[in-house]
Amino acid sequence: MGKGGKRDYKRKEGDFNEFLGNRSVEKWENYRLRCREIKRGVKEAKRRAKEKLASRVEEYARRDSKKFWKEVNRVRKKKEEVWGVLEIVRGGGTGSCKGSEDLE
Repeated sequence: MGKGGKRDYKRKEGDFNEFLGNRSVEKWENYRLRCREIKRGVKEAKRRAKEKLASRVEEYARRDSKKFWKEVNRVRKKKEEVWGVLEIVRGGGTGSCKGSEDLE
C-alpha cells in the first residue's frame, strides 16, 4: 500500500463491488489481496508513528523538560478522552467505566 490510503481504500471497495457483480473465486481473491495490502500498510503506518513519537519524546527528555512534559500530557489527555467516550458508551457517567477491568 502506498501513500494514497484513500485511493487504496477506493480500489478495495471497487474490488468488492466487482465481486458482488460477479461472485467468482478470482474476484474474491482480488478483494482479499487488496484487504491484506491495506492491513499491512496500516500496521506499517502505526509502527512508524509510534517510532516517531518515541524518538520525539526521547529527544525532549534529553534537551527540553518543558516540551517533554507537554508531550506526555498531550498523550495522557488523548487517552483520557478515549476513556471518557468508553464511559459514555458503556452507560457510566462518572467514576470508572463499567467493564473497564476487561479492557486493561
